[in-house]
Amino acid sequence: MRMNFRGIVPIGALLLAGVVGCGGTNASVGVSVPVAVLATNGPGGTVPVRASTTLAQLKALLFVTGSVPSDCPRSAVDPVCWPNVEPPPSSLLVALPTWTGISPAPRLSATLVGNQLSLVQSFPTSESNSARAPAALELAVVPLKVLPKSVITVIAPPWDQPPLYGRALVDLRDPLPADGDLASAVATLSVAADAAVKDAQSRENFKAWDFDAFGVMRWPDDSLGCSGVKVSDSNPVEGYVMFLVKEGLPVSRELEYHTGGGRTVFCGFSR
Repeated sequence: MRMNFRGIVPIGALLLAGVVGCGGTNASVGVSVPVAVLATNGPGGTVPVRASTTLAQLKALLFVTGSVPSDCPRSAVDPVCWPNVEPPPSSLLVALPTWTGISPAPRLSATLVGNQLSLVQSFPTSESNSARAPAALELAVVPLKVLPKSVITVIAPPWDQPPLYGRALVDLRDPLPADGDLASAVATLSVAADAAVKDAQSRENFKAWDFDAFGVMRWPDDSLGCSGVKVSDSNPVEGYVMFLVKEGLPVSRELEYHTGGGRTVFCGFSR
């Protein structure tokens, strides 16, 4: 996931450099970090990975990308909407696919390499691995105290590999966003996503688009980190980064959009 500053490469390239380049040997050494599963049987299994520090924001991301039933923002009882989940404070929340209908259940582990967090599921036996059923989403949590206060990328192999390129971007720098109203979060993100899709349709003369990846960001000002956008307010702006690819053509080039403060801006091609 990439963020274009004036004269600077996109954010995805910067994050990749942070993992495999800058920082020397330590940047490429994986560190095991604690992870726990809070809930399974979540809202669908079509999204490779989404992440946020608030449950409302995470549900909004899932809703906008089509992995939550349409009544989830208002439902207090539907089990696939995680109505009774209470995440521990100061945690990163990650929604990722898991396999259902198998026993024993797959084990989840987390490894941090630089600014990249990998969540990997392993199967205790070969029989479990061969008996995998269709995926559903599960909700995992990682304590923020073990993660860097920076912009991190979250992946859940093998969903990060072509043709999916699934990943999530999360800004963990203080101050973190407060948990808000789910319906408001859905409304705000829906408007931004619709604007991005309409711009992509016009820009590329192609009708149907998929969201390849999403990120939760805080931009330094209302230019939203995009080259050529005039700054009118120097206060930080909470928002998102969205990556779109042509539907049915997941390996097509990826369009990057930044959103926040009521505006959505095209920031170039990420891939």
